[in-house]
Amino acid sequence: MRTGPSILIVFSGQPGTGKTTVARKLARDTGIAYLDYDTLVQPFLRGIEKEYGLGESRLEFYRKWRQQSYGTLVAAMRENISLNCPLIVSAPFSAEMMDPSFFSSLREEDLDTRVISFHMVPDDAVHLEMLQRRSSYRDEEILEDWEGYLASHRNEKPLWNADAEYEIVFSDTEEAYKAVLSAIDECKKIWR
Repeated sequence: MRTGPSILIVFSGQPGTGKTTVARKLARDTGIAYLDYDTLVQPFLRGIEKEYGLGESRLEFYRKWRQQSYGTLVAAMRENISLNCPLIVSAPFSAEMMDPSFFSSLREEDLDTRVISFHMVPDDAVHLEMLQRRSSYRDEEILEDWEGYLASHRNEKPLWNADAEYEIVFSDTEEAYKAVLSAIDECKKIWR
């Protein structure tokens, strides 16, 4: 039986900022369960797109289905939290991170859960390179107007109420991973 607080580790940030890369490595190295937004919702969204078409730009299509997509992720997060299971999650969380009560709304009242939030912010050149390297069809519109996209998202920072919050500014994902490990060690010392 588990003793002590359960840990929820959340990676947020814009597409192509290294969330998945760093979160997967952390899950692999620690054995903690991992939920990835894209893995959970992409089959659903691709099926809708295939059956009914986009009808608009891809970004608009994703906005249209956002509530259902994030509902799926949040339900899976709630299930793990209610079972007191440690969990790592990666997703853009663009709307959720602007809600100061987001994490408290996830927690069961009688559950001792600690939330560590990592907001991933690569330097602009690295961000562009990572988007180009992953060559996802979902990034085409972002890359077409890279400067406009960058300008509209440059100063986004989480406002949610995590127990520990870190902005990981980096130029290399290995550097980012080391910063994440260091932050987690710091949290473990404080929460003993």
